[in-house]
Amino acid sequence: MNLIRAVSKVSSEFEEIGYNFSKFKETIGEIDTAHGFIKNLFADLQRYENLKNDIRFDSSILEDKRGWLINHTFSITLEILNREKVPGKDVYVPATGEKKSLLIYYGLCPELENFMTLIVWTNTKSSMNVWKQILSLLEEKDEKKVLSFSPKCGIRLPNEIHPSRDFDAKLVSKEYFESLYDWKYNPFLFDDGITVYSHNSPINYRKIFLDEYTQEEAFVGIRTTIGRVLKIFPNKVLAMIPTIYGKPQIREFFISGPNINWKSIKSGNLYFFLIFRMTGAENIELHIRKMEDATACDILGMLLAYACYLIYLNSSRLKLCKPREFQELFIQLYQQVSMFCHKSKEQMSTIENIDWIKIQPGYSSTITRWIGNELFYIPPILRQYFSEIQPQTRDFLVLEFDKALAEKKSKCFEKIPFTETGNRRFNLAQMGKYNSLYNFIHFILENKKLILEIDAGRLVHEREREYDWLDSFIKQIHNAS
Repeated sequence: MNLIRAVSKVSSEFEEIGYNFSKFKETIGEIDTAHGFIKNLFADLQRYENLKNDIRFDSSILEDKRGWLINHTFSITLEILNREKVPGKDVYVPATGEKKSLLIYYGLCPELENFMTLIVWTNTKSSMNVWKQILSLLEEKDEKKVLSFSPKCGIRLPNEIHPSRDFDAKLVSKEYFESLYDWKYNPFLFDDGITVYSHNSPINYRKIFLDEYTQEEAFVGIRTTIGRVLKIFPNKVLAMIPTIYGKPQIREFFISGPNINWKSIKSGNLYFFLIFRMTGAENIELHIRKMEDATACDILGMLLAYACYLIYLNSSRLKLCKPREFQELFIQLYQQVSMFCHKSKEQMSTIENIDWIKIQPGYSSTITRWIGNELFYIPPILRQYFSEIQPQTRDFLVLEFDKALAEKKSKCFEKIPFTETGNRRFNLAQMGKYNSLYNFIHFILENKKLILEIDAGRLVHEREREYDWLDSFIKQIHNAS
């Protein structure tokens, strides 16, 4: 059995038994597990099940029998990447014993720091009405707005949205997360030359229909990168990809995006690449599905945002670094980009007058915030609440969440905090809401480590080497100052 068929069988049988992990353990014994991807899928499903039940999250990750979250209080926003007519296929639904027509959109979700699939079964009246509502919203083609779903929608972690219960879907402004909705500037999905060939956890792959006419499907994990095209082949390109440290890496990618104009691709030019890690016959293949022009400034900005996100994941804290450390990190990455682009005066000209103060707002300000004399990572589901609260309360929450993460606490607030003047900062209901929010932030942090194959008990992952280098770099600057 080849890999595509094996993954499809594993996925469908897991669905048929109602996503019941204990039953799945019996089922998988009947499937050829010779391929490492299948073995790792089973191992990571076990790890993921253990993670959801971890006492660190204070029983906040509650699911129903379908595996949907039942206690999330935050809304979910999604920038759909396949806005064209979405194909479907009959699937078996355990709850009814019937086959239903399935539609799958996919897009970017800042709140869960991942790509998401939006799944709609259309041959029930309620689901059909929800789909018509989504379709009418997408047809507005408002580039400044994205889909928003209320807490009524079903979420199956790590990356499925089931909106069949949610009749409150709407379009909302991109105001807070604009760069995170653009696949080109999304640090949660970004890989540099060191990690772009690294396989992420199989649990983060989802079925996607690649072509609305043939209904070709694959199991896909979505990533992005940036680099220079070196050679163009009939169905591939050879590209040089920059790194946050060390030499650039030369990588080969398939090109299978239906809207890519081959004649417009020029050797020597810089491009953003939307990468689909797809199940092939024998292994995971890397396919470019979209390409857009890039500049040396884009490389510098994306490496900086990517480094900030890696520091956050590595430290498991919101606090990233001080101005001096951020400045030195900028200088290091500037040197990396200069080495990468030094042969092109035109490419170098885009970064000649950029400094560490000017570049931060354009690329990483959506996920970072200066508080006092330190830079902090701001989880998007926390920033979602910023419009509702006073600036001083925003900073207080960031600092308290950071402190709780550093102490590995299961609750951020054991009792209602007071201001220096003796006033309550918030009431009991608000304290409960912020504790729940803290637990989801904590879970998503650990979830991302699992997805990115950190501490997987397998071979040392390339990202762990990047973590070690960044950690050593920041400590060296800190000790020197």
